[in-house]
Amino acid sequence: MRVRSAKSEGLSYQEMGKYENALSFYNQALVIREKELGSEHFDVAKTLSNMSSTYRRMGKYEDAISVCQRSLEIKEKILGPDNPSIAITLTNLAEIYRDIGMYEEGATLCQRALEIKERVHRSDHPSIATTLYILGDLYKNIGKHEEALALCQRSFEIKGRAHKCDHPAIANTSNVLAEIYECIGDFKESLIIYQQTLEIREKVLGKEHPDVATTLNDLAGLYRKMGKYEKAQLLYQRSLEIRETVLGSNHPDTIKTLNALSELYKSMSKI
Repeated sequence: MRVRSAKSEGLSYQEMGKYENALSFYNQALVIREKELGSEHFDVAKTLSNMSSTYRRMGKYEDAISVCQRSLEIKEKILGPDNPSIAITLTNLAEIYRDIGMYEEGATLCQRALEIKERVHRSDHPSIATTLYILGDLYKNIGKHEEALALCQRSFEIKGRAHKCDHPAIANTSNVLAEIYECIGDFKESLIIYQQTLEIREKVLGKEHPDVATTLNDLAGLYRKMGKYEKAQLLYQRSLEIRETVLGSNHPDTIKTLNALSELYKSMSKI
């Protein structure tokens, strides 16, 4: 299997949520590229960047950080500090830091990525939209809700012009928007956006995709805050089933949903 085919297969499996398969093909692509091009080639760095995203989704955060940092080092050596490809890897690394709770560090990386992208792209470039919503997510976790909302609204507007209304990229931003509205206590708006996000993800990705499980988990959390425990229970259970099947019982996201369901049962027992 040649490198382009291996990379293409890896991307396809990652989009489907089949991360073990994706990683296998990325590893094949990496071996070929390092052998044919050398370990410091730009194409090696691109493969490493793809691998880091897969490792992150698998919950293998140390591996994700390691390969992402290697990708960043290669790109900075070849391209200099201000290339848009470097901004992509910075954004990937920021996502990993977000997932492990290093929000300030992630925000710093994302801010640098955004500065690079805004210098080299037009203001409504889709790549900018990606960094905007991830930075918004980081700000949300830091407690900067107004800044987070503004960033995500801008991201949503850019993506709305670039994609169809049911594109997965729009759902990525809308899910974070729903989280922000939940954080500021606007449960009505949050509920509407979560439901729209779930509809898009189920339609485009399939009902057993990990991103569907994410929205189910988040929507369940909102219902729990609203005191709608039975609805929350059903959604948590469905999210848990998907995560156990697709990600495994030891994945951090699976454990997160299991713990949330346990806390819900405690709340229900007090009624």
